[in-house]
Amino acid sequence: MDRIPAAKQLCELDKTLINHLIEQLVSHDNTKGAASVIKEFKLSIDDFPDLKEKIEKQTMRYFLGRFLNKRPTNDDYLSLDRLEDLFHGFKPMLSYLVEDLVYRNKLNEAKGVCLRHGLIGLPYMREETAYELQNVVYDQKKDPIPYDVFGPLSEGKYISLPPHVKVEWISTLDDI
Repeated sequence: MDRIPAAKQLCELDKTLINHLIEQLVSHDNTKGAASVIKEFKLSIDDFPDLKEKIEKQTMRYFLGRFLNKRPTNDDYLSLDRLEDLFHGFKPMLSYLVEDLVYRNKLNEAKGVCLRHGLIGLPYMREETAYELQNVVYDQKKDPIPYDVFGPLSEGKYISLPPHVKVEWISTLDDI
């Protein structure tokens, strides 16, 4: 029997009980249940920072798994540059990404993400992670090459314009 609906009914009248229910769900790794309680009672996720962090880390790990565990030829593959683009401007998620890359001993990639997004010295970065990356010398050549799903399907010579042909962009009638 699912106990969460019964617990929700008991908590409807008292906000402290709702908060306690959410904390218990989070402590027992039931983030999905905790998130549904928050949604049902129209609460703010910002009031539960532990839950928010767990959900963000689960989300990041899902996408990171698509980079680490899939081959570039797989439809579900997500390159590191796409991951960075997905989390661009969201420093906590990028910091979690760096933490997991360090944990998986992908130090060059982690250092590259830090440098490209200015994460070093920010409060989101854990001290252990920053210490681990402190002496890593970033080498861009070691970064994984972005996989272009729209690239040529075969190797060889392709049709190209002669060098004397100049192509210009026409965006308005005045450009003609």
